[in-house]
Amino acid sequence: MYSEECKQLVTSPLTIIAHVKPAKITGSEPEDRIRAALLQRRKEGTPWAILALEYGMAGSTLNDQLKAATGQQEAYSEQQKLPPMAEKILEQWCQKLDD
Repeated sequence: MYSEECKQLVTSPLTIIAHVKPAKITGSEPEDRIRAALLQRRKEGTPWAILALEYGMAGSTLNDQLKAATGQQEAYSEQQKLPPMAEKILEQWCQKLDD
């Protein structure tokens, strides 16, 4: 379920958790980590404090993201210069040039 180290840190009131390295960073982007943490919360009911330790972000951030239905990329899509489809085509074209 979650690591014993994290469980002990959360249950021990005298433990300083600032120096603990996250155990389950699955993606390099914060949004990937948020998505993975929220998925674990839904499946296993893992407490926010443990998710915060395992994924390396504040529990309040995870809770706020759960309440907000849109991700960062979706929220700012209106401010993009190119529509998402054109951006995807341009990205594929650049990758072909790189090959």
